[in-house]
Amino acid sequence: MRRTLLSPAVAASLLAALPEADAGAMTPHELFSDEVVHEIDIVLPYTAWFDTLSRRKQAESYVAGEVWVDGERSSSVGVRFKGNSSWGHPGIKKPFKLKFDAFESQQTFANQTTLSLNNNYHDATMMRETIAYELYRNVGIASRTGYANVRVNDELIGFYTLVENVNRAWTQDHVAADEDGTLWKVDPNGDLRWRGETPDSYRRDYQLETNEEDDDWSDFIDWLDALNHTPIDALPDSLRGRVDVDAFLRNHAITITLVSLDSYEGRAHNYYLYHRDDRDQFLHIPWDLNSSFGTHTLEMSTEERRNMSPLWTYQQSRPLVDRLLEVPLYEEMYLRHLRDLLNGEWSEEAMDARIDRLRDWIRPHVYADPNKMYRNQDFEDNIEHDLILDGRRLYFGLRSFVGDRTSVIQPVLDARLHDQQIFINELLADNRSAVADSAGEFDDFAELYNGGTGGYSLEGYGLTDDHTDPFQWVLPSEATLSGGGHLILWLDGDPDAGPLHAPFALNATGEELFLFDRAGALVDFVAFDRQRTDIAWGRRQDGGPTWGPLVPSAGEPNPDNAPPFIEEAFHGPVFPGPGEEGVVETYVTDFEDDPLAITLVYDAGEGDVELEMNETEGRWTASLPRLDPGTSLDYYLSVDDGGTAVVRWPPAAPEERIRCTFTVGVAPIALNEFLADNGSGLKDGDGEFDDWIEVVNVSDHEVDLTGFHLSDDPQAPTRWAFPEGSVLSAGERILIWADDEPVEGELHADFKLSKSGETLTLFGPGEGSARVVDSVAFGAQATDQSEARLPDGLGNWTPGQSPSPDQSNGGGVVVVIAPFESPVVIPAGGGGFEFQATVFNRSQTTASMDAWTLAVTGRGEVAGLGPSSISIEGESRKSARLRQSVPGEIGNGDATYELRAGSWPDRVESSDSFPVTKE
Repeated sequence: MRRTLLSPAVAASLLAALPEADAGAMTPHELFSDEVVHEIDIVLPYTAWFDTLSRRKQAESYVAGEVWVDGERSSSVGVRFKGNSSWGHPGIKKPFKLKFDAFESQQTFANQTTLSLNNNYHDATMMRETIAYELYRNVGIASRTGYANVRVNDELIGFYTLVENVNRAWTQDHVAADEDGTLWKVDPNGDLRWRGETPDSYRRDYQLETNEEDDDWSDFIDWLDALNHTPIDALPDSLRGRVDVDAFLRNHAITITLVSLDSYEGRAHNYYLYHRDDRDQFLHIPWDLNSSFGTHTLEMSTEERRNMSPLWTYQQSRPLVDRLLEVPLYEEMYLRHLRDLLNGEWSEEAMDARIDRLRDWIRPHVYADPNKMYRNQDFEDNIEHDLILDGRRLYFGLRSFVGDRTSVIQPVLDARLHDQQIFINELLADNRSAVADSAGEFDDFAELYNGGTGGYSLEGYGLTDDHTDPFQWVLPSEATLSGGGHLILWLDGDPDAGPLHAPFALNATGEELFLFDRAGALVDFVAFDRQRTDIAWGRRQDGGPTWGPLVPSAGEPNPDNAPPFIEEAFHGPVFPGPGEEGVVETYVTDFEDDPLAITLVYDAGEGDVELEMNETEGRWTASLPRLDPGTSLDYYLSVDDGGTAVVRWPPAAPEERIRCTFTVGVAPIALNEFLADNGSGLKDGDGEFDDWIEVVNVSDHEVDLTGFHLSDDPQAPTRWAFPEGSVLSAGERILIWADDEPVEGELHADFKLSKSGETLTLFGPGEGSARVVDSVAFGAQATDQSEARLPDGLGNWTPGQSPSPDQSNGGGVVVVIAPFESPVVIPAGGGGFEFQATVFNRSQTTASMDAWTLAVTGRGEVAGLGPSSISIEGESRKSARLRQSVPGEIGNGDATYELRAGSWPDRVESSDSFPVTKE
């Protein structure tokens, strides 16, 4: 039986793929910036565009239009109206949804396939949604936001909030780059109550957003079964491996503080569920936060919402709230998250700073909005205090709401929680070179802190990375803390190394750490996500409420100095042409506003070279050197914030690096056509029918021909040199007369071609000028018939052609691919890898062809998949970043991966292959 190694989505993703992105394209960091208000222009081919979109609203169908963001154009973008209550606002300012890949597969903008433009319905401040998403992000995972002025067909519609949509790209950006788990959008009634064992019982309210072809609901139904039916005393053990409980409790603390009732806790919708690959756990993701700050009433009065208890639950069952809070440990974890929130992100100081920053930034754009729903004075007033708007409805003021909610929540916390003295203060879960133990080994560690003045013995306390096993490690008599002191516990799974070495180690992909007293009462806990190499995760101040990345400070006060964070790093073009200069870009966040020094370190085969990166408006850049075809260099970035921390990207650098491959197997300058028996064709300047050779530049940049040579003798590489300073533009051709008469001009070679056959070689600059760039060995030639590459410069040599000097030879395509990781190794259970695929059409006319993928193993070819139709304009290319899945049932061993294009099923052109090993 033949089995496919490739998902149909991989082959289909080449359909109408975008041209390869260059280094100047907008990035997610720029799109969701808090420093710029974008200008978005939507161009629709309808004079009555509003009526057209309105008619399609119920069906949620898109129309195709152009979208310009700050002058950057995307064509054939799907545009439609969106929203429920926000759609009901009378007037032209409706919310939009943009779908960049609705009509062009794989089209993205700033790595986004979709983008929501929200109209700030029922929000005179135009800040509620932005603040709510920021709060969720600062304590967990949530979408990014931005702002834009939106125009349609040159008419300013208004000032909008941009919201990052949750999809596969979102999970890979926010969870992990290699995530391929299953995502559900939950609407309209995802209460998480048990409805039976069949998926059909859930489909109306839980819609698959990824892995739809698998249609696998088994894990989802399994955890709902556990959530709804497990006895309370056994619930922690049952849920620990199924759902990220702590992440939900953190989200719940924000939801209740914000009185955000258009959510799971209230209407049982407006959220996503994601089944993480890396932890095999479900993750709750908040969504659609425009009704936060108590705006959605849920049929509750103003005072009921203002005074909502932190222990409030809806009258209808919400098992993920109701059942979790029945577990005493989970209830205490939730209340502690509330305490940290009120002392940190929700504190008056933090919220005032957040509100002031947003107000000053957006005020001129709010004032200029011709279709805003409220007056300018309402904007100013509702920031400070409650307002009755729409003639009858009260909207809570931002600042006053912060104080009101704090005054309700704080007394409950004071009554239910004890003052805390002992804290888990800092941990390092990926320690490679930061802090060594007494034996000189770089092990994981946790630091405890005593916030009191007196000494403390922790003997008999339990430290664990499994809260269902509180005394996984019983602390020894050596575990003591002086007043204001710190204690380092080595979490290395090596208890024989000493009394303060634990029998377990931390997991850098994220887990939990709990400290219990001798009676089993909770002392402190922390749950953390993926960790960065040699960067600690800790309280920004000893015993403080706010956690974040820190410069490791084992045994010392936490420095409140978050190290720089590299948000994005990439190079462009993805495949620089040989001799073309590549550009590396990065964005770095520095929480402390330190002076930064960012260095690009690359190795092109001769050892590390360091280049200082330069900054312009937040974008740091440096140029890669020009290299030969088929060669690669490996690079990493190093960020120094002035002496307190050095951060690298990738985190495991210098051992792990990013690879940049210079257009695999394709030289920029190539032999293209020759005529070795010119009887009556093209004449030279002296009217003679001489032999000729055509050379072409197949790259998209100009190339200096200085140092290039032609020869009909492989042992004499410098026989004829191109004129010094000659430059060949992108796609340009040059004709050299092979007449052995160099006195007739600088493009006349000092040799002739033999019509009986010989070898013609193009040599490039290099040691001894002996580097072979291209060559062709040909046999006997017919009079007035040339031999030419089809397509130009890249295809196979084809004899018997009608001569076409200084014109396209026609022909088909060439495919180039390269993996993003090297070597590519897949575990026995299956996995995946990413690669970049580029299809070149070197003819002058648009070509329609088939593209498909294929794996070649030691057992022969394995199930070529396809074809998928693809159309490419003449002398252009299309490129896409693709993900390849390798199922576990495929046999282990080595395989060679190719991508082919041409006329199915005949092989026309194929990429240079690369190896994949399945263990």
